[in-house]
This record gives sequence, C-alpha cells and structure tokens, in this order.
Amino acid sequence: GDEVNIDVDLNEQLKSMSKDRPHNLKNAHILSGITKCSLSLLNQMNAIYSDQNSAQVDYEDMLSSAAESTRIISIVNPDIHVMEIDTIDHLAIAKTILPEIKQHNLINHHERKYLLNPGPATISDRVKLAQVIPDICPREMEFNGVVSEIKGAIESMASSKAEDVTAVLFSGSGTASVESMISSTVHGHDHLLIVNQGAYGERMVQIAKVHQLPFTEYKPDPLIKLNLDELDKMIDQNGITHLALVHHETTTGLLNNLNDISVIIKKYNLTFCLDAMSSFGAVTIDMAKHHIHFCAASSNKNIQGTAGIGFVISDRAALNKIKTAPKRTVYLDLYNQYHYSHANHQFQFTPPVQTIYALREALRELIQEGIDKRYHRYQTLWKQLHSCMDRHGFSHLISPEDHGYLITAYLVPDDSSFSFNHFHDYLYRHHITVYPGKIGALNTFRMATIGSLRSVDMDLICEKISAYFKTHPLHSTT
Repeated sequence: GDEVNIDVDLNEQLKSMSKDRPHNLKNAHILSGITKCSLSLLNQMNAIYSDQNSAQVDYEDMLSSAAESTRIISIVNPDIHVMEIDTIDHLAIAKTILPEIKQHNLINHHERKYLLNPGPATISDRVKLAQVIPDICPREMEFNGVVSEIKGAIESMASSKAEDVTAVLFSGSGTASVESMISSTVHGHDHLLIVNQGAYGERMVQIAKVHQLPFTEYKPDPLIKLNLDELDKMIDQNGITHLALVHHETTTGLLNNLNDISVIIKKYNLTFCLDAMSSFGAVTIDMAKHHIHFCAASSNKNIQGTAGIGFVISDRAALNKIKTAPKRTVYLDLYNQYHYSHANHQFQFTPPVQTIYALREALRELIQEGIDKRYHRYQTLWKQLHSCMDRHGFSHLISPEDHGYLITAYLVPDDSSFSFNHFHDYLYRHHITVYPGKIGALNTFRMATIGSLRSVDMDLICEKISAYFKTHPLHSTT
C-alpha cells in the first residue's frame, strides 16, 4: 500500500508516479530506486518544489512534474522483487519470495538476460551454480573423473559407435578446436578443400593460410544449399583428399545436409573435417553414419555451458594416421593432446576448472532434455520469434528447407528507416541481446533461438520487440 507505482510510455519515458495501485497488477512497475539524477534535473525538481504551497511534498511528485518537460528514463527489471514491510501480513508475503531472492543472491548478477546472439547462449542457474565449487587442483583424481564423464557424454552424442571415437578437450573458444582440427590433420601430399559459405568458412581459410596448408577454397552462393554436382566436380578436378565444412553457418543460418555430403565423402574416400560449432547438441550428428573423421564444437551455444572449452571428436582410426605427422603447434596439436589425456583424462595444460564443472552440468541437462527435444524447443522458439519479426516487416535470407532454425539473419529493407544500433540498445536495456550481421554488403542482423529459453521468455522478448516497432516502425509514415 505504500509502494510507488510508475507509469511509463512506449519509449521508456516516465509519465507519472503514484501510490495508487493499478487495476492490472501484472503491468505494475514499482519504484526500486534512482540510478542516476543529473544536476540539471535536480535543479528543476528544486525549482518546482520551491513553488509549492506545502513543504510536505514527495520527491516522486517533483519527478513526475519534471517529466512533463524533461526526458526521464525508467528501466524496467522484472526480476527485482520490491515491497515495503509495514505489517505482519507484509512480512508473511516477503517470506514467500525470500527463497527466490536467496537463490538470486548466490549469483553476482541477479538480472535474467536473454541472449539472442549466436553464442555464448543463455544458460540456466543450474549451470551457473555448478561453478561454485571448492578449490581443486586439476591433477587430482576427482577432477579427472569430471573430465572422464564429459568426454563420455560427448562421444555418445557424436556417434552411434561411440567406442570408435574419442573427444579431446582444449581450453579456448571454438576457434581453438577448429584450428587444432585443421592444422593437425592435413600433411604431406594431402590437399584440403575448404567450403566457404560465410564468416566461419572464411576463418578456416585463414587458419589454412597461417599454417601454409595445401588447400583450395570453394565459395558457393552462401544463401542456398550446396550444389552437390559442383562440389563433386571441385573434388574430382583438384585431387582433394580432405574436406572441411561448416555444418551450420551462423553467418546466415544455413544448415548443410550431412546425408547428401556423406555420399561424396564415401565416393572419394575423403577425410571429413566438420565444424559443428553451432549445430552440435541440437541437430543430430552421427560421425559413423555421415563418415565424419573429425568434428569440432564447443561448450557454449547448444550445449548451454559457459564459454571457454573447445573440443574435437576424432575417429580413432583417422587420429592414429596422424600420430607421426610433423607438429605445427605445441598447444593445439590434436594427437599430442589426445595422447596425454587418453590414459588419465587430464588436460596437458591447465584448464579453466570452474568452466569444466559447468560443462559437466550442461551436458547432464542436455542428456536429461534429449537432443531431439532440445532442437524441437529451439524450433518452437524460432516460430514465435519469426512470427513477430515477419509481422513487423522483416524477411530472412535462407529458404525453409535449408534453414537450421537456430540462428537467423534478417534482411533490413533498403527503403526502411531502421537503425540496428538503436534497436540493439533499446533491447539491451531490457536485458535482450541481438547481434550484427556478417554478410558482405547486405544490411542484416542476426537473432538466435538457442540457449536456456522457454516459450514464456520468447513471449516477453516479442512483447518488447513489438513495443519498439510501435514507436519506431520499419517504414515511417509522414
């Protein structure tokens, strides 16, 4: 009864404040504090106060009066609980929400954030809290058991013949595992074909250049599925022995069909190196069925762990073939890392210990949910988001049959007044993160539908997006 209720407009500007309770409590915004007050606003409030007949005036009244001529921003945070405890009944209510407050207080950042960037993804409190552990040396047997569980889970997810593959973990981002995979597997008279369909295919090209690998770059149209006849021709004419491909190109959202590509791999007996960074953990991958010899992925994105661990899953027979190959790096040599960790499940070099515990918990979550069900949840989130974006005039670049429904590049119409930076900053103030595009001259931005998000979260996200376009339509009318 003594809380201050705030009324804001669609531009997040303060309209009024009152101690009268609104009829719809769902939409009630309660004042929890003032973050920043400029000197000019303070002077304006003081001037308004000086004109009052009574000295018994609340500062909320002064702010409301000042808001008639001054832009005062109200930041809405639905994750903060605010109430005053004046009575025994109030105390009883407060005790019911105290457990949730205590859980929030175990984590440094209380706010619920919604990451629609391609990764790292939104993670659960369960994964966050898994990092709060007693200090431990990563050479202890207890820690080795954690690593062993992680490797076993990854291997089971990667192949229907898990006994034929082995996972090697690296401290680093996903690019570390891709660089290990590319630089460790191409030697001597090998000839690598890199399919470049976007920024992450381009990254493999950069890796091949730095390590001076014998390679050919194939740049098909990045917005349509691979032309298999062209791919077959490239392999046949260039004496290709290795193929490197991004399964799901996060530049656009294009998902390559592994069933079709595996036919060509088998036809030419190629060594297949797959970047599955943004597909592993959502899209089913079977290294045995798809003739994949090396597969790189990471702890974040669809696995929904914290960033910091990359890994390469290797076919054991293919891995043994590079055993005696010349080493190009110390830290990222795939066979050396495998050989060191195989017997004792230790990292050769010091790992980020807490990140490992978070990864174990994230994998347990994934096993509990199931890969197919997780992908279905992501696709459901995509349908919600795309319905909203389509309603506001945006189209995406990839046709439905080639789309992964994990990350989407939206095209900004040439004749629109849309500003991505303004859109980004508005959503960021509401704890929602979106990401710029990476497709040459095309004006795009990207939105992912992965991570620990539910339909109710996407409802809130779409509500904020719609509120933005009510005041900032794609095509302004004059």
